[in-house]
Amino acid sequence: MARKRREIPVVHVKERSNGRFAYFFEGIKVNGKRTQISKGGFASSEEALAAGEIAIVKYYFGGQEKASECDNMISVEDFVTKIFMPKQAELKHWVPNTRDGYEKKFRNNVFPTIGKEIIGNLSPETLTNLLDNLYYDKKRSFSSVSNLHSLLLSMAKYAVKKGYLESFDRDEFPVPKRDEDAAMEEHNEQNRDPVPAEKLDAIFERFDENSSVFLPMVISLLAGARIGEACAIAVEDCDFENRLLHIRRQFTADNKFQICNPKNNSKRVVPMCDSLYEILKAAVEKRERNMREWGGNYIRTYLKKANNTPTYRNLHGFYDINYDENGNEIHFLNVTEYGKIIYPSVLKHSARVIHGYSTNPKNKRKKGKAIYKYYNNHSLRHTFASRLNSLGVPDYVISALLGHKKQASQNASRTTQKYIHLSNEDLLKYAPIIEKVYTFKR
Repeated sequence: MARKRREIPVVHVKERSNGRFAYFFEGIKVNGKRTQISKGGFASSEEALAAGEIAIVKYYFGGQEKASECDNMISVEDFVTKIFMPKQAELKHWVPNTRDGYEKKFRNNVFPTIGKEIIGNLSPETLTNLLDNLYYDKKRSFSSVSNLHSLLLSMAKYAVKKGYLESFDRDEFPVPKRDEDAAMEEHNEQNRDPVPAEKLDAIFERFDENSSVFLPMVISLLAGARIGEACAIAVEDCDFENRLLHIRRQFTADNKFQICNPKNNSKRVVPMCDSLYEILKAAVEKRERNMREWGGNYIRTYLKKANNTPTYRNLHGFYDINYDENGNEIHFLNVTEYGKIIYPSVLKHSARVIHGYSTNPKNKRKKGKAIYKYYNNHSLRHTFASRLNSLGVPDYVISALLGHKKQASQNASRTTQKYIHLSNEDLLKYAPIIEKVYTFKR
């Protein structure tokens, strides 16, 4: 990469209305727009100018004597949004939900503080101070800060690899020391332990088979599906003859009128236990009855391959949802009686009810007694995995059912795991055990 020697702009000084002085100088462009670096509060113009001269050298050279050694004139924000994130999304096959989540972390926690800084001047100290401020001063959760630490470390390593950053010592960039009292409080607030059976009884008493959220909640609980996957189950995915449920797609978070492949491209097969078989069978029969009763007024849904989308989206088989027969018809199960799709966003309202709040997110007041205050829409998937683990199902089987990347279990190395292939017959052996995850009252 050809390096262009920096030309330091001029430091300017101006007097503010309060009689104090400030310095300012032109920074590098961020997202194609000019930036200005400034600081005020100085008693005299001389004092402001002296501080500005120090600040501009630090800004452009990071205290280095040789400007040519660190001469990549790109901001942290531009490096992340234009270089790091697109490449990582491509390499790691991120679905939009994942990419959007990471971009939000950068946008909310990193860019406001160091977004205008030059990537070549980035240091472990700068990132450490950033995380310390988020954890100790702004009281962000340890899990959130820890996840951001991993993301920032990956960013720094990639910057070194591509020559934007000369070096980065990861040992000088530790995770903030965990506050145990805060950790316990966080655990209590974000508990993702299995939902107790008596709480599940209360939840499904409130959201029974007549509820619009019953079916995706059941699929999440008895098939370990993510909520976006559970809402996207179609008649075509239900192999009743062989008692197998195919998880092939999910709704996207950024556009409710699109679906794509599951997270990590984890298309998979889950055996139907008796309860899931009966509930899915009933859902298909109900859909067929509604189609006959509504006739031509029943809303039919078609999928069409999405065009003009970024590469990372194409990797995940994006499809647009249409209602004009322009595409292949798909028979979603989680729909209203006249065929309108019930999107995953509806589950947010049911979660608020379970927490005892109004279904209106703007209303923070309690509306009634909470059913289970630790519930979230991922809790049912956690319950599925935890219950199978307690029932003695091997880790690699649970991982396959959940659609996780292959992980090493206690009794098998990561390499060995790659050679373990589960047939449909193998999976069906676990259907009676899955039945024990939760027993529905009839």
